[in-house]
Formats: sequence, structure tokens, C-alpha cells
Amino acid sequence: MLEKQLPVANRQMLALLIPHLRDVGKKADVNMMGVKNLAVCFGPTLLFPRDVEEGIDALGGIKYGNIVVSTLIEKWQAVRAVNKLTLDARKLFY
Repeated sequence: MLEKQLPVANRQMLALLIPHLRDVGKKADVNMMGVKNLAVCFGPTLLFPRDVEEGIDALGGIKYGNIVVSTLIEKWQAVRAVNKLTLDARKLFY
């Protein structure tokens, strides 16, 4: 899937960071950092494209980046499971 299109170093970083952010989000009642707040903090850093010029286009991209990061945090186990199933299925045919 999409995760497999990332360079190995980026995949390894996500595999460490996203579960940590999930753990932080689980303690939102104490630290006030729910999934959406974490996405606002980490989304621009993780997903801001290098080639976007400053201005409205960049700000619009940040919004969608935050949505992607919050989805990754909330659904990480499902994303990983789908990727594992895809890899297992490929072994059958290739």
C-alpha cells in the first residue's frame, strides 16, 4: 500500500513515531493532547511537501496533512494489518 512506497528510513520512523503518538493520545485526559492536537503539531512537520510555495496552497496542504496524520494515529494497527495481508498475499502469487 501507500506505506510501502516510502523509503525504508521513513517507514521505520513511522513505525516508531505513530504508536508513540497513539500512546500519548490515549492519555489526553491528563496531557490535553488528543489525536487532533497531535496531528496539528506533527502533521506539518511530517507531511509538509518541500516543493510547495508559501501562501494559500501551503496552508491548504497543512489541513489535509493533519487529517492524514490523525487517521494514521487512529488507524495505525489497521494500516499495518492491511499491509501485512497484502505482503502475505503477494507471496502466494510472486
